[in-house]
Amino acid sequence: MTVVGSLRRAGAPHALRLLRGDRFAFAAAVVLTVVVLGSVVGTPLLRTAAVTVDLSRRNLPPFEGEHGALFVLGADALGRSVLARIVVGGTTTLSIAVTAMLVAVVVGGLLGLVMGTSRGWVDLLGMRVTDMMLSFPTLLLAVVLIYLFQPSFLILVGVLAVTRIPAYARVARAEALDVSARDFVLGARALGAGRPRILFRHVTPVVAPTLLTLGAVDLAYVILLESSLSFLGQGVQPPGMSWGLLVAEGRNYLLTAWWLSLFPGLAITVTTISLNLLSGWLRMILDPRQRWRVENSRTTRRLRRAQDGGAR
Repeated sequence: MTVVGSLRRAGAPHALRLLRGDRFAFAAAVVLTVVVLGSVVGTPLLRTAAVTVDLSRRNLPPFEGEHGALFVLGADALGRSVLARIVVGGTTTLSIAVTAMLVAVVVGGLLGLVMGTSRGWVDLLGMRVTDMMLSFPTLLLAVVLIYLFQPSFLILVGVLAVTRIPAYARVARAEALDVSARDFVLGARALGAGRPRILFRHVTPVVAPTLLTLGAVDLAYVILLESSLSFLGQGVQPPGMSWGLLVAEGRNYLLTAWWLSLFPGLAITVTTISLNLLSGWLRMILDPRQRWRVENSRTTRRLRRAQDGGAR
């Protein structure tokens, strides 16, 4: 069962109604939609403004309307629009995080599926390697790996993916072990199905929703990890822009131009909180064992509104 199949079983219109019924999840979905659309649509329009130097607007305070909407969040030490730099930097941060997450899901999922269905020395060696990688702090491992290479988009994606692959591999392995013991897999094996057919036709469709849901939850963590690397000078390098780099550039002006770090930091905070809220709702919707909680919560609120209306 794929994610699309799960949504079809839940009913896409029904899932949307459940989303509107959950205020926090709905607000998170709206925020993420604004962030994504702002990055996709706004980056081509604001890329020039994000790099245009105007020393007459140096450290311009925010919310001064006479300078136009472009400077509603103020300007940095070189007179560049903070709003434009946040939009363009958000595109960089989201692109790196989403790409790294997808690579980690695919590679880690395949490794976990192979380990879970192979057993023997393949499973043993794979588990020892993942245990060794997970024993290192993620940020420290990422800093060490990036130190060995020149930071770039591909290097950042590769390093972030490598640090998250072990987590997906362990989850995929555990799911594969559970699915491999089910009757439909044992029946397929008894009928002579080979390992590749069992792996891709019977096991993968069951494990995929779990991995994608975990990826949605993990995306917020990857965004924080990329922002931390950029803040430490090991991620995106100037003249590039990312949210973490913008926070780092503004820390030298905290007493005189606090908005240079505050607004990029708020972008990171709001985006990661929204991802956590929406991924939690998505996990309940995709899991039939949890979906009843969302449905019962919505039904309870509707009954309360009806009772309040009748009492009046």
